[in-house]
Order: sequence, then C-alpha cells, then structure tokens
Amino acid sequence: MAKKRTAKEVYQLRIDLAHAKPPIWRRVLVLDTTTLSELHAVIQLAMPWDNSHLHGFYVEGSMYSAFDGLDAEDASKISLADIAARGIKKFDYEYDFGDSWGHVIKLEKTLPLDKDTRYPQLTAGKQPCPVEDSGGLWGYYQMLEIIQDPAHPEHDDYREWLGDGAEPAEFSLAEANTRLEPLRRR
Repeated sequence: MAKKRTAKEVYQLRIDLAHAKPPIWRRVLVLDTTTLSELHAVIQLAMPWDNSHLHGFYVEGSMYSAFDGLDAEDASKISLADIAARGIKKFDYEYDFGDSWGHVIKLEKTLPLDKDTRYPQLTAGKQPCPVEDSGGLWGYYQMLEIIQDPAHPEHDDYREWLGDGAEPAEFSLAEANTRLEPLRRR
C-alpha cells in the first residue's frame, strides 16, 4: 500500500458534511501521496473539528483508521494514489462515532503537480462547521433554533455552555488555509 514515494499529481477533493442543509463543504488540493491518516489531519483543520474523537474512513467496504481496537486497516498505509488506482472516486469519512459526523469525499479531478506550491491548499468552502459535541446534525440544528429563541427553556443553558461560540463562526478560506500551514509540503 502507501510507500514513501514522490508526488506526481495533485488531487482536487470536495469534502461534504453528509446531509447538511444548506451544504457544508470544503474543496482542497492534496498530493497524491497523501495517506488517509494525513487526510484526516487535513479534514480536522479544514472544517475545523477539535480532533478529540475517533474517526474512520470507509472505502469500498473496508474501514481504515489510526486506532488500535477498531476492526480496521491502518489508515497510514494507504494513500489517495492507491485508492485512485482502484478507480475509486468517492468514499466516506466519519468523525466522532457518537455524534456521527459523516463526510463524503469526492475526487473531483487530477491536476498536474506545481512544484512551487505547498500542499494541502484549501481553494473553496461554504458554511461554518457545526459546533463540536452538539449531537450530530440533528442536535446542531436544534441547538441553533434554541439559541435564537430567548423564551426557550434551554436557551440560557446553551448560551452558557457555548459561551462566545454561541453562533458558529462564518467560514473563512484564509483562516482555514492558515490552519493548514503546519501540514504543507511540496
């Protein structure tokens, strides 16, 4: 599977938070040598999530993860080039098995490697990421309704729990790319 090799191509991926309405998504450019473990780090910073829960990738019936104890293959041993070589253009990623933040990852296109660019690069995205530990999409949407209704019996509790983060921050491409900086390589 993933061997140390020199990148030959760049993949443009679209990462969608499954079932989100309106859509919550990110578009990112990554090297073909990127492993699923490395892609996990990219997703965590691009959305952003807190990276405080278990996760797994689901590729054609196989699960890949970095955690022992899960019935999964090692995510650090399979690269995106390995997946693309099998003709796979879409797979899933789940973050936080309790809240079950499902993501759909699509390989939109293959691009030539630009030797002057450091990857990963976030090129687009829409909507802020949900608040961590809010109970999945259903819980998140319910929380947004409650914090907008001062008469709701749980309004003050949610405001206190969320503090200054009561409303999710708007998505900022510049801020997301700044978060990705520590992962960048040629």
